[in-house]
Formats: sequence, structure tokens, C-alpha cells
Amino acid sequence: MDGVEDRERCAKHTPVDDNGYGISHEPEIAGVGRVVLAGEFDGDNAAELTAALLRTVGDAQVDRIAVDLAGTTFLDSSAIRALDTAYQAALDAGKQFQLHYLQPHLRRLFEILQMTALLHPQG
Repeated sequence: MDGVEDRERCAKHTPVDDNGYGISHEPEIAGVGRVVLAGEFDGDNAAELTAALLRTVGDAQVDRIAVDLAGTTFLDSSAIRALDTAYQAALDAGKQFQLHYLQPHLRRLFEILQMTALLHPQG
């Protein structure tokens, strides 16, 4: 999940709907549950985001959750809370949870919030 081709493929295959966001699940491969987010996430869709992430965390065949944010342009505090809730649930279940392909302004936000444990070290 570290290649430019993966990033471009996911961004193309996660459409943003009329509400300004999209959530898709890539097929589970070798224990990795991949959730691809695109658009803007805020209080209007945080419950849906939380549910999608927790569904992936709860999948018995998944031991690592990779959240692709290449197409994500905005996260408010409720969306960050959804990501943190899923991260904590993954830790409680003994699973890895990492955010991938963040745009620079979103990466900086997680750094300011001292939430770098969620970030994949290579992007």
C-alpha cells in the first residue's frame, strides 16, 4: 500500500457523492482491511465514518486497518474523533490501525494534535 499507483487507483475509484464525501472498502488482502476516504468529513457524516471504520476493525479476517486519505480534503473534530475511536478499538482488539497518504495540511493537523501514532511513517 505504499506505491503511487495504489494511491492513484484508490483516488479514482472512490467517488465523492452529492454530499461531498465518499467511503469505500477495498477487498481484504492478507489480513489488511483498507478503507478509502474521499472528500470532506465533518459532523454531518461522522456517524457513518465511525460505523464504516468500526465495521472494518470488527472484521475477524482483518488484523491491520489501512485508511487511505489521499482524496480527503477536510476533517473536522468529529471526523478526527471517529478516526481516533476506530484507532482505540483496533488497539483494544490487538490490531494495527494507520492513516496513509494524507495531504500535507491534514498530516500537520495530526502532528499539532499529537496524534502521530495514527500516521503511517511513509505517508
